[in-house]
Amino acid sequence: MAAGDYGVRNESGSLGFNIEWQATDDLKLTFDAHNSVAENKPNNIYGSSNNLSTAAFIRTSAATDFSGDLPVLAVGGGNAVTAADMMVTGSVFTNSRNKSEIDQYQFDGEYYLEDAGSIDFGIAITNVNNHSQTVNVQRNDWGGVGSAGDLDDAWFPADTIHDKFDANGGDFSLADGDFDILNTIFMWDFDSVRDYAAANYSSSVSGDCGNGFCPSTNYASETDRYTEEESQAVYVQYNYDNEIAGMPYDVHFGLRYEQTDVTSTAAVAGYDGANWIAETEIALSATGEQVFETKKGDYDYLLPSFNFNIEVVEDVILRAAYSETIGRPDYTAIQGGTVLATLANRTNGGGSAGNPTLLPLESENIDFSAEWYYAPSSYVSAGYFRKDTKNFISSEIVQTTNGIYNPASGDLYKAAVAATGTTEAGAVRDYIFANFADNAAVDVDNQIISGSADNNDELLNFNISTPSNSSDNAVIDGWEFAVQHFFGETGVGVIANYTLVDSDIALVGISDTANAVLVYENYGFQARVAYNWRDEFLSATSQGTGLFPQYTEAYSQIDLSVSYDIEQVEGLTVFFEGLNITEEYTRVRGYTDDQVLNLTETGARYSIGARYTF
Repeated sequence: MAAGDYGVRNESGSLGFNIEWQATDDLKLTFDAHNSVAENKPNNIYGSSNNLSTAAFIRTSAATDFSGDLPVLAVGGGNAVTAADMMVTGSVFTNSRNKSEIDQYQFDGEYYLEDAGSIDFGIAITNVNNHSQTVNVQRNDWGGVGSAGDLDDAWFPADTIHDKFDANGGDFSLADGDFDILNTIFMWDFDSVRDYAAANYSSSVSGDCGNGFCPSTNYASETDRYTEEESQAVYVQYNYDNEIAGMPYDVHFGLRYEQTDVTSTAAVAGYDGANWIAETEIALSATGEQVFETKKGDYDYLLPSFNFNIEVVEDVILRAAYSETIGRPDYTAIQGGTVLATLANRTNGGGSAGNPTLLPLESENIDFSAEWYYAPSSYVSAGYFRKDTKNFISSEIVQTTNGIYNPASGDLYKAAVAATGTTEAGAVRDYIFANFADNAAVDVDNQIISGSADNNDELLNFNISTPSNSSDNAVIDGWEFAVQHFFGETGVGVIANYTLVDSDIALVGISDTANAVLVYENYGFQARVAYNWRDEFLSATSQGTGLFPQYTEAYSQIDLSVSYDIEQVEGLTVFFEGLNITEEYTRVRGYTDDQVLNLTETGARYSIGARYTF
């Protein structure tokens, strides 16, 4: 069982300047400059994230019942555990800070051609700078330090588990045998356990406090990434409106050119060895120095667009559009540098890397819609859309070795396997410690076996998860239906919409959605009750350890909001909001319904406040 105590501080700000000039009767010019900054940094003496783990090594059996929405765990002896059984094991204390700054400059013009329409034109310059730094102080003592009984009972007040959840859990009723369903959790005192551990247990790593139970601010020792994305764009659009056989119409032709350059410089922690510290765990040895790398990427696109709208009969409008668009990668995806996971298993290690050379998603879009405005504030609409896309960004696994030797592979390992007749890690390690104590790679006291070329150890393989542009093209199409109806002058209305979407390949985030809203707007009051639904969708192509998918199951929730404009104070509004008022939960699974990866219950969330605009 683990606990954490940490905090972060988020700050953001923006400053903008806008000017508009009616240069002539036919020419209007505008200029906008904007700077936005967002920063996230630690706000706790124990860092921006941490996890201090304990364990009781008393388990006699284990089983899980997946028959309900919420998996139920049975652990032999789990409900009889006490503080006297607990030992401090591994921990990680993290400091991370991130800063993003965006500078935007936009020059726009609109020129009227009397009876021949108008021309829109403009230039845009956007520079985005992202700087992220992370440093971990990680102890890999997962086998435990000290002895059971070191920790005070008062630090481990017991609590129950099942009453914290509303989701239906299994009960082992279909299983044979007697199962001890785990219902005990310790809501333990993080500060007391941490202080005792820091005073009594030594560590091979240390943070600013001089031991391994606090974070470090030495960001220069680990991960430091700086990414700059510079984009320039120029556009022109011709607009024209007229009538055809008494039917008003308007048409728009546009062309936009985009040029983007990406530079990412990264400094990541360097490693020069690996130690076999426990049966299934291999810990990397950090050099204390950073590995620097700079990567660049660039792309440019010419993007046309066309829109045509016509009122075929009074209050009935048909629309048709064609456009080519791009969707840039997120800023995490284009960060450079390969970050290795500090713990590996006997087969391979893991890690992640960004890809500054990523191209944006490209899409050719066709849209058709029909809209009928049959009454004031009321309408019905239906639309069809199709997107022919390429360069979808997905995750792929790239294998590398990084020059680090695997201590569970060479002469010592093979000799132990041959002598014991098993590959079971505990038996192999015991044989090595008993028979090769004089080998330079073996440290019996600390139970460490170091990988090296001297023992013909093989290089340790690393599966590095990195974003890449998919070679598959995808067609996404679907229908959108919407209705809005207000009942006369009562202020009461209903809004509903439904979107059906389909794709010829599996894509992250694609699903049907629906919303239904009951609205009241009158006499300064605004009130809404909304039902929101989303069908099951592929939420990720990886579970962190390989290319195994994650699916978020179908989900719905009800939200409400009420606000009132104070007549006596112009611009003042008071409001009340409730999210997920029926306390629904989300569920993420793997290939099958039984492979539950995550079940989250946030409960309902309410807020009350006031807004003032001037």
